[in-house]
Amino acid sequence: MHAPTGSLSLIVSLVCLVGVVPPSAALGQSETEPATASIGEPVGAVERSRLRELAIDDLLQLASSEDPQVRANAIEGLILAPGRLEVVLPAALADQNEGVRTVAAMAVGRAEVEGVLSAVEPMVRDSSPYVRAAAIYALRKNGRDINPTPLGAMATQDPSPRIRSHAAFLLGELGDKGTSSLLREAAKTEVIRATAAESKVLSVQIAEALVKLGDNEQLHTIRAALYPATPDELDATVLAVQVLGSLGDRASIGQLRSLGSMRDSARRPNAAGGASCGRRDAGPAGGGGGPGRGGSGVGRGQRAEPDPGGVGVWGNRGFGSDPGVGGGDG
Repeated sequence: MHAPTGSLSLIVSLVCLVGVVPPSAALGQSETEPATASIGEPVGAVERSRLRELAIDDLLQLASSEDPQVRANAIEGLILAPGRLEVVLPAALADQNEGVRTVAAMAVGRAEVEGVLSAVEPMVRDSSPYVRAAAIYALRKNGRDINPTPLGAMATQDPSPRIRSHAAFLLGELGDKGTSSLLREAAKTEVIRATAAESKVLSVQIAEALVKLGDNEQLHTIRAALYPATPDELDATVLAVQVLGSLGDRASIGQLRSLGSMRDSARRPNAAGGASCGRRDAGPAGGGGGPGRGGSGVGRGQRAEPDPGGVGVWGNRGFGSDPGVGGGDG
């Protein structure tokens, strides 16, 4: 089975943007072509700069793809080049797909792009709760005085565990330690119609937010999710792996190695979907989640709750969070 052309181009562009390998190595060379570099081989500064420009150009084109999932991932990838990101943001913030709008608003916050805030401000009244939450996040990250109370209400009162996860991720990203008590309340509050698997994902997302706010005891909750009791809990396991990586939890390295060597006899196609360019992220954008990631994270796979936006989000993770990558706005 071959990946769609747009998805393959996106993967190659993102790999090249972070400077891992040149396009020939990422795509695979024929046996008759001379080898120019292999995966993991260091790339020189000049070549790295050239590849970065090629990758950015590809992402700029993919940001207008017909596929909303590709558009959203391209926008997340461009977080590494805020100056170029700003070019595509006006269209993305007005996108018909609520998932793309969510990812775009989160990108405004993550990259702190002040030049488009006038387009973000009306989004706090968007019909989608994911978009509203992302807009509040973007405005507060850029220093605007906007009431964050709706985010707290989503995290503690919304009937959807995915929306609660999305809001919890954003509260963690905002870094206001005053919201710790609210998140602890959210962790104790039952979501009446949530399945056990959805509740597990929500608990991991809230725990991550609390760790970001300084409560390292919550790492135990995240680590515990590495061991699913049923196949339905694999979503929470994938999320926990992403979270522990993004948090730099070295104490879990042994557990992650053990997990990587295990054969999952209960593995099912698309059980957890693909990791987003972050993670995000729980919802139509996006993820978790929400970027959460999620994601964020985009493309989180199948879930019981309808996904009206056609793209999954759980917050931004991965490509949008490496401060050592890039070099200016391009």
